[in-house]
Amino acid sequence: NGTEDEEGRQKIREEKDKSKELHAIKERYLGGVKKRRRTRHLNDRKFVFEWDASEDTSIDYNPLYKERHQVQLLGRGFIAGIDLKQQKREQSRFYGDLMEKRRTLEEKEQEEARLRKLRKKEAKQRWDDRHWSQKKLDEMTDRDWRIFREDYSITTKGGKIPNPIRSWKDSSLPPHILEVIDKCGYKEPTPIQRQAIPIGLQNRDIIGVAETGSGKTAAFLIPLLVWITTLPKIDR
Repeated sequence: NGTEDEEGRQKIREEKDKSKELHAIKERYLGGVKKRRRTRHLNDRKFVFEWDASEDTSIDYNPLYKERHQVQLLGRGFIAGIDLKQQKREQSRFYGDLMEKRRTLEEKEQEEARLRKLRKKEAKQRWDDRHWSQKKLDEMTDRDWRIFREDYSITTKGGKIPNPIRSWKDSSLPPHILEVIDKCGYKEPTPIQRQAIPIGLQNRDIIGVAETGSGKTAAFLIPLLVWITTLPKIDR
């Protein structure tokens, strides 16, 4: 019988663990023949990679320590220093196993619907937590724009400031202007250009501060050229 064989193997493993635990206790408290550790000299440059087997705490034969109890806190309590999402998953698994034994069929169906809703919410959260470079322009949130400005060290002051441009193709510049920019070799806008151009396209006053060679002239001229192209032609 497969069940009896498994129980027999489990019993043998438990007896071996008890024997090893008893041997470890005797060595710890009654003493025993210990392998003398190699003494390191101060001028010895050779690194010693070996360690004493008694210092290995990764394996414990006592079931009390081998099968660690997971702390279950009341209410919304969490353990500091451990990932909150991981704690939520473990708590949800613990209470889920506990309630599974007490539920009726109708309650189980309700729980499955709740879990589907929770998985959908977590999937949406993971989707929203993507880096801004993986999102489309219309998917950007206020948090994404804040991270974008921090990535490019863009600091602004004022009211109703438009969002910076992520790339030339995301900007609202006319195609012929974009073509000239590409021919000039400007593959990506600089930080001052990312923020100053959208403000300039709104015909608003701006004071931009950036280091030499950061593209301030182009940040001023590009909105000016766009404005000039909107003026009516003068026929002479």
